[in-house]
Amino acid sequence: MRTERGPRHQVIANLGKAPGLDSPSRHGEEDTAALLEGRTPERQLDFDSDTKTPHRTQWTEVDVRGLRVERVRDFGQEYLALALWRRLGLRTLLADLMAPGKECVEWELVACILTIARFCGNKSELEVAERWYADSALEGLLGVPWQRINDSRLYRGLDVLHEHKDAICAHLLKRYESWFGINFEFMLYDVTTVEVIVTMMEKKYGQARRIWVMDRGMVSEDNIDFLRARA
Repeated sequence: MRTERGPRHQVIANLGKAPGLDSPSRHGEEDTAALLEGRTPERQLDFDSDTKTPHRTQWTEVDVRGLRVERVRDFGQEYLALALWRRLGLRTLLADLMAPGKECVEWELVACILTIARFCGNKSELEVAERWYADSALEGLLGVPWQRINDSRLYRGLDVLHEHKDAICAHLLKRYESWFGINFEFMLYDVTTVEVIVTMMEKKYGQARRIWVMDRGMVSEDNIDFLRARA
């Protein structure tokens, strides 16, 4: 804006978090972890304070031709996926399963990024490293700079995750049952080795009251007798 002493900068509004802008009645980035995990933030909004002081609308004339948008980040899907990741307890589980080493980015965070990328549109590891992560809000939410995300690290993360596949599946099964009170009573698969699959499923998930739907290749007298004997 122009003043008697010449052009001067004027702050119109702060649309994000910056040092020194904290307010006791305002949520900040430090509350993000609690919100993601479904916990109550340490600070609550004080709705009564607004009623004591009348709200005064402030107007500022702005030349929109001089406005520009910088560092736009995708937020909604990423925030939802991260909230599900935290509330499923995967952050704690993988932190216990994967012992930390000298890596710059912990394996749990690598797994988290990979999962969120799939959730937000089935992104490939190369796409995540070259564009998607830098264009998302995850850098601020996870605290991992985009420069540390590379496709080699992401591919290696898949190998590390595979080593703990059974533990992850067992954990998710317990969460699924506790959240929805449902057992794995309905499954779809397309393999003719019926006895092997049924035995494996019962070993992993228990012998529930299931309905087995088969095509012509699976229906044989031996398979039917095998299933009847386990009823």
